Amino acid sequence: MSFVQKNLQLFNKIKKEMSSRFNLLEDMAPYEEISEAIIKSAQFKGANLWILMTAVFVASIGLNMNSTAVIIGAMLISPLMGPITAIGHSIAVFDFELMKTSFKGLFFAALVALITSTCYFFLTPLDEAQSEILARTSPVIWDVLIATFGGIAGMIGATRKTGGNVIPGVAIATALMPPLCTAGYGLATLQFQYFFGAFYLFLINSVFIGMASMLITVLLKFPKKIYVDLNQQKRIQIIIAIVLFLTMAPSLYISFGLVREGILNSKINRFISHINGAENLILKHNLRKIGEEGYELKLVLLGHPLSQDKILEWQQFLTLYEIERVKLTLDYPNARDNNKDLAEIKSGILEELYKKNEQALADKDQKISFLEKELLNYKAQTFDMDALIQETKILFKELEEFTITTGKSYKLSKKENLLENKILVALKLNPELDKKTQESILDKIQEWLKLKTKSSNILILMTP
Repeated sequence: MSFVQKNLQLFNKIKKEMSSRFNLLEDMAPYEEISEAIIKSAQFKGANLWILMTAVFVASIGLNMNSTAVIIGAMLISPLMGPITAIGHSIAVFDFELMKTSFKGLFFAALVALITSTCYFFLTPLDEAQSEILARTSPVIWDVLIATFGGIAGMIGATRKTGGNVIPGVAIATALMPPLCTAGYGLATLQFQYFFGAFYLFLINSVFIGMASMLITVLLKFPKKIYVDLNQQKRIQIIIAIVLFLTMAPSLYISFGLVREGILNSKINRFISHINGAENLILKHNLRKIGEEGYELKLVLLGHPLSQDKILEWQQFLTLYEIERVKLTLDYPNARDNNKDLAEIKSGILEELYKKNEQALADKDQKISFLEKELLNYKAQTFDMDALIQETKILFKELEEFTITTGKSYKLSKKENLLENKILVALKLNPELDKKTQESILDKIQEWLKLKTKSSNILILMTP
């Protein structure tokens, strides 16, 4: 076999393996079963409508209370994915009757959601726009990508024999319900910039989820409902392309502006880090747009006004960091404000020092307590045993044997086994002594040892 044939055979083997692994038809439900489920999900009446209204209330409360967990719950409850998926599927198989039903279902569902959320936000006493609301008023190109890939995953999951956890994940990622409720908030509070921004996000999600559904339907080779000639197909494709472009274009413009501002802010932060110093401390800075292309960078400085040469130097630094079309404005608070700012800075420094000193003192107290205990234990172990034994011979003639040592006493029933250092004494008394005399001698020995060793941790054992 030649080298070319071997490589061709290897290529075919790899191709076959990859085709097998990426085969979408494997584990796919029957076409009829999928179509029936899609048609059923497109209809908004009965239980679907009631579930939608409850999801709207849950999402509106979550947005109102700024609770991410509640909003996620509303996404999982919402049945809005059904008609959108059905629209994409119906376009791919040329089922124009299903397309009409799906559009009607989506329009009615969106209208009910808008009315319900508007009523809620009109009645609630909390009308401040929280961060969860603001996050859904400026769609960008990344929302287009999320809707597209989420829609692809959702349609693949919907065509499997077992959907698994794909559909709930798609419901969370693509977020159809929160934008509609945010649009309702905009209507209720007459803040139409919120309404248009949020409704545009809902439109992006709907269009690109539908497009993804249509793409997967084509890839899975669903049978066409009716025959459509090539000219009609081309017209439909052109209309779809125009709709996709018109839907995506504003998000591209917004994304471009955000990226440009992000890059500009990064450059300005580097510029401020470069010029900030002890002589002229920059308390804060503010970048605002003036006109269509220009910006104003306002720096609030603590210190004496800059010389003209210094200002020119800073202007050159702007050019060095490629910061263009930005007007530099310097603001010096008056003496009273300066004193106030200095007082605030000093107060902050003193507070920080106090906290550190307080912690350091607590650590020192702990160490001193530990060292005192160790010192006591050490003293208990450092006594003149020879002298002690000599005195014992003189004072307690009843003793026949006397042993003394130091060691650690353990209590094994406790979690902390080590109890403390102890002085261990083993005694052997004259066996002819009666019990009462023996007890009296033991008491005297114990008291005497406490006095001599300066320790109360003495354990006396009698030996036979």
